[in-house]
Amino acid sequence: DERSIILSEKPMTFVGKDGRVTCSPLEATVNEYSLIFEGSVGFDQSLDYLAKVPVTRKMVSSKIYPYLEGTYINVPITGTASKPKISKSVLQDALKDLVLQAGKKQLNEQAGKLLESLFN
Repeated sequence: DERSIILSEKPMTFVGKDGRVTCSPLEATVNEYSLIFEGSVGFDQSLDYLAKVPVTRKMVSSKIYPYLEGTYINVPITGTASKPKISKSVLQDALKDLVLQAGKKQLNEQAGKLLESLFN
């Protein structure tokens, strides 16, 4: 499969501190999926990154999507630059995180409706 990777044209900033280089979030589109990478690389080449993948309608059913719209699957990337690692429990952790994000979204929506009804 030929893959298309498109990087955002936003300027990136880098900060070196405490033996690590942290960069501003990098946005990329890979085969129509948006990804956001944020984190740092150590001078020893250790990685501490988080790849954020927005949940799309294609990923989940149409019935579930309204609850997950605007949420992300967070994928921690550790290891080293030459041997990056993704946790084996990433799917399980992502599902827990999505449930929390969807719950927070529902609470915010319900709180907004309550405030509207109080002030109308």
